[in-house]
Amino acid sequence: MSSGLDALRCYGDDSSDEEEDIEDAKVIKADTCKLQRNGAASNNIKSSSPLPSVPLEVLGMFKDKEEDATTHSNPTLHDGRVRSFQHVRGNWATFAFIQVEPTEVLQHIMDELITMLLPSVVDLKPVDDLHISISRTVTLQFHWIEPFAQSLKDALIVPAFSYEFEDVEFYSNDEKTRSFIGLRVSRHASDQFKCAVQCVDKCLQDFSLPIYYKNPSFHVSFAWCLGAYQQFLDSTTLQQIKDYFKKFIQDTPLVARASEVQCKIGNKMFSFGLR
Repeated sequence: MSSGLDALRCYGDDSSDEEEDIEDAKVIKADTCKLQRNGAASNNIKSSSPLPSVPLEVLGMFKDKEEDATTHSNPTLHDGRVRSFQHVRGNWATFAFIQVEPTEVLQHIMDELITMLLPSVVDLKPVDDLHISISRTVTLQFHWIEPFAQSLKDALIVPAFSYEFEDVEFYSNDEKTRSFIGLRVSRHASDQFKCAVQCVDKCLQDFSLPIYYKNPSFHVSFAWCLGAYQQFLDSTTLQQIKDYFKKFIQDTPLVARASEVQCKIGNKMFSFGLR
């Protein structure tokens, strides 16, 4: 790893650019004025002539925005998942995390836990992007994106570190609409994750955004299902899963390394190397 923070890297096109919204408004206004002038001229020539119809491309602008809002909030398009907060055009969902590389050993134990130990009544779906969250999901306005990313880059003064997973846990979201199975980071390594959280929290406070949970359980979720897990798993099954995992890591410790913090803002991804 290089000394100092890596340069800020930004990927993805800006599909929610407020500048595009402004240009759209200008086009609509210009077309509306043009229609009014054409209609007035037509009335002067022949009062019975109908006004020209609104161009389809103008009507399409409003249709796209309506469909965009519907798409973001429709659970049937997202495996039944319900949004934790309402999608608002111009608000960019934002959270910071540490990526977890799915090594062969890590992938093996995750597959074992899902296919062998969990009852078939649990309809588990894999988590595509393995990560350990170090912030809540908050929303940013477009004009805050670059200043926020720069502030986060300046705030992260945490050295790279290694950590282990020591237990398997089940979690539910605040709304109890989804449950997750995850691997919890060891208590010793939690202190290093807390240092990263403190840096992110400082940046969030500067932008008057909510900070992370008071007593977080740092973990990587690798599968999820709809509903609260307690309705599928009894205490005996939970203990069997925990015992199997602990026996596994006695022989094969699950060690990973945190070398950078990533921040996803809408469809943009920023990466910050740890010192």
